[in-house]
Amino acid sequence: MPLLAYLLYRNEAVADADFVEHYRAVHSPLSVEAMPLQTFYAANVARPGAASTAPWGSRRPPVDALAFVGFEDVDVLADPDRLYASVELGERLNADGTYLFSGMDGYVVDTELAWGSPRTWPTGQASPGLQHITLACRRSGVSAATFRDRLRSLAAATSCAVSSDALGGALHVVTGTVSPDAPALDAILEQRWTTSADGAAALASVEAALAELCDADATRTVVADQTIWID
Repeated sequence: MPLLAYLLYRNEAVADADFVEHYRAVHSPLSVEAMPLQTFYAANVARPGAASTAPWGSRRPPVDALAFVGFEDVDVLADPDRLYASVELGERLNADGTYLFSGMDGYVVDTELAWGSPRTWPTGQASPGLQHITLACRRSGVSAATFRDRLRSLAAATSCAVSSDALGGALHVVTGTVSPDAPALDAILEQRWTTSADGAAALASVEAALAELCDADATRTVVADQTIWID
């Protein structure tokens, strides 16, 4: 089943650390309460000072959080009466989003590959380790089919790597947009490690491979903490 992936941009009036705390303590629980038809919700919030680092010189704006959301019927997004548990909760959630975010870009994604041990911690509790998320845009001259095949091979090799430091990850391929003016995005690669230092060598290898496929001016990475709220 396709997921919706939202790239979220912090309101500059909200301090970095306050954004992180408010997203976790207020916005995510409110999202769970206000939208009961969600079948999946995972929030990846960039660590303070680590929003959307760009190893290849991306000119895109920083991404402060990335949310994955699932619905049985995505048409519910256009029907507030079905989407929200109540008018009051819908208004509260939208007002909180206006306070927290300066904007967002939404995409439809298919999860091509996912790896890692089953979750053993409660929903709403931060996942162990650190998420490194690559927002990948393919380089000019690389076909969509080639990009997808090579990225899947790279993700498969990463998932099979024997390392006690690798905790899991996923490859999501973008199949459409929710926001009509969302900038081009081809794939989202998640990799979770025990610490940033533990994954540094493996990440360097992955980034070298990605650099051959990706547009340096459009591809971004986010260093984040993940919390799964609904699964």
